Formats: sequence, structure tokens, C-alpha cells
Amino acid sequence: MSLTSIQNLIQLQLKLISVMIEPPIYIKIKPSKTTVTTVKLSLATKAKLLVLVTYAIFILLNSFWQIKKLPKNTDPTVLAIIGLFSSGIFIGIHMLVNTLFLKSDDVAAQLNLILNYEQQNLCKKFVSGNIQKLFKGIVFLLGRGFPIFAPIAIGLINVMELYMPPFIGSVLPEIRMDGWENIGETVLTCGAHFVAILIQAWMVYIISGTVMMLIFHFLVGSVFSLWGSLNQLTSLTKKEGSKLLRKSVILHQLRHFRQLKIIEAQINFTMSTTFLPSVLVSFCFANIMSTFLSVSYFRKGRLFDNLGNFIFLLISWQTNIGIMCFGTMPGLLNKNSIKFLGSFGRREFKNENLGVSLKKDVKACGQMRIKFGNNFVGILTPLVMISLCVKLTVKLLLVAQ
Repeated sequence: MSLTSIQNLIQLQLKLISVMIEPPIYIKIKPSKTTVTTVKLSLATKAKLLVLVTYAIFILLNSFWQIKKLPKNTDPTVLAIIGLFSSGIFIGIHMLVNTLFLKSDDVAAQLNLILNYEQQNLCKKFVSGNIQKLFKGIVFLLGRGFPIFAPIAIGLINVMELYMPPFIGSVLPEIRMDGWENIGETVLTCGAHFVAILIQAWMVYIISGTVMMLIFHFLVGSVFSLWGSLNQLTSLTKKEGSKLLRKSVILHQLRHFRQLKIIEAQINFTMSTTFLPSVLVSFCFANIMSTFLSVSYFRKGRLFDNLGNFIFLLISWQTNIGIMCFGTMPGLLNKNSIKFLGSFGRREFKNENLGVSLKKDVKACGQMRIKFGNNFVGILTPLVMISLCVKLTVKLLLVAQ
């Protein structure tokens, strides 16, 4: 019961997000049945979404403008910082608006399908206790830790570096202490910077909390549930021992496998068009930029000078963990589904006609694939992503020299 085991974490995450913006879905946890329902967006929520979209457009345009007006001999780390924050915020807002708020019905349908399947198979243990605890620990750490840490870190960075591009402070006037003659203007400027810091911390809280929930609670949780359920079906074959399978066991396996294929189709329908490609691009780009900045600051002896420099090392670590979690589970699901379907080809049947018929049904099922665009995540996808990140990071470091 992979997703059921973190239903309390999902409920808590939704409550944390609701502090700043009302989420379009909520979860009802009951002893008999857990359901996910959608709510109609209120006028206040639509206004907040409009603010987020406006900020995303501003942050992207401001980053281009700030880079254009910088001198040619500018430190490459400055360009990397602008690119990292602007792309991260823009893609994050795009993911939360497009997936959670515009496709809330699809997200709710995906979660309900998985929860219903797990609750109907309540007596079955899909994965071992240690793996279950590790999964819950990762979801808790990344799902809860980053949304709390990110707005605090961004707020401190904006306080220490008031005019850092591409944030709002970079387009506000500088604070000047010219004595009592211009005290009114100074107070207004300080107030504008203070409001900008609060607004950006509020938006980063919404972005980080929502995106982490979509990635780890919904996406990784859903795929982990499929993987555990498939392992449970595979264990039925192993328990039989001999090559001779009973008809009831085969029909049971195929029936449940088709149910899992329906869940897989819903995940792909909800996530594969824009969300999964956005996750791949954002993880890789954030890993490249943050690792480049961490190594550059370390070589200059400035990595631990302040929180603003150290945060890039934390982003590098988290994106590496995210790539491994995101890529490994769909890859294992695909690999195990191939083995599961292939095992039927090595089996013998009492009735030859029955064997031919069932093998045709097996071929019609098809392997499980978590898709992004026209491609799918394989077992080697995380290694490809990490190798690409390392290759481009090294190139950036060589160019910076």
C-alpha cells in the first residue's frame, strides 16, 4: 500500500500549501475508504494564480534584460545565478499552474485509481517494510524540507543581496541615506524592497510546496505503487515453483495487470505531456548550474562565505537525489514489467489451446512505460541524465577559466 502509506503526508502537504493558496484538490481519509476530490477555484485563488503567472513572465523578461546590460567581462557565476533562479521559478510556476490547477480533475482521477486499487487489495503487502520506510522518509524529507527551506533561503538571499538579478529588487531604486532631507523617499524605497521580499518569499513557498508535492507525493508515489503492485503479482508466479501454472493464477495475474495498465495510462495522460518533460529539464538544468556554481565558489574559497553561496551545494545534492528517485522507479517498473510478461513465454499449460489463447492476451498487454513526450523513462535514464549533467558542467567550468 505505497500511496496509502503516505496519504497523511499528502493531506499535511495540502494543508501547508493552503496557508498561502487554496489547492484545487483535497483528500478525505476515512477508515473504510480514502478519496481525493476537486474544488472549484475561488476568485481569490484565481487572482493569486494571475500574480504567479505575471511574476513568471517578469522574472523571465527581467533575466534577459539584466544579462543584456551586463558588461562582457562579467563573472560567469553571475550569469549562472540569473539563469538558475529565472528558469527554476518560471518552470515551477508553469508546472503548478498547468498540472495541478488546470488538470486537477485528471490528478484526482489518478490518485483515486491508485487508492482504490490499494484499498481493494488491503490484505496484500506490496513491498517490504524497510523499502516502505525508506520511501516515506524520502517523501517526507524532500516534500516537507524543501518547501520550508526554500522561501527562507530566498528571503535571506534577497535581504543580503537587495539588488540581485533577476529578482524584483534588481529593478527597484537603490536605498540612499542622504540625511533627513530625503527621508520620505528613503522610507518608501525601503518599504518597496521589504514588500518585494515578502511577496517573493510567498511565491517561492507556493512554488516549492506544490512542485515537490507533484513530483514526490503524486508522481513518484504513483509509480512506486505500480512497482510494488507488479512485484506482488510476480511473487504469485514464484510461489508456484514449477513451470506448470494453474489457469486461475494466470487469469488473476492478467486481470490485475490490466488494472495496473489502466493506472499507468492515467499517469501518462496526466503527466507525460508537459509535467514530466518540465521535471527532466528543470532537474538537469538546476543540477548543471548549481554544481557549476558550487565548484566555482569552492575553487575561489568562497563556498562557505554566506548562505547564498552554500545554497547552491544543497540544490546540487537535492537534484541528484531527485534524478535518482525520479529515474530509477519508472525504469524499474519498465524492466520488471518486461520480465513479468516474458515469464509467461517460458511456462507450460495443461491445455495447449488455453496456452495459445493466454499468451495472445499477454502479448496484447504490453510493457509498462512512464512516458515523457514521445519517449519513456528506462532503467538507464538516470545514468544518462547524470552523465549529461557532468559533461555540461565540466564544459562550463572549462569555458569559465
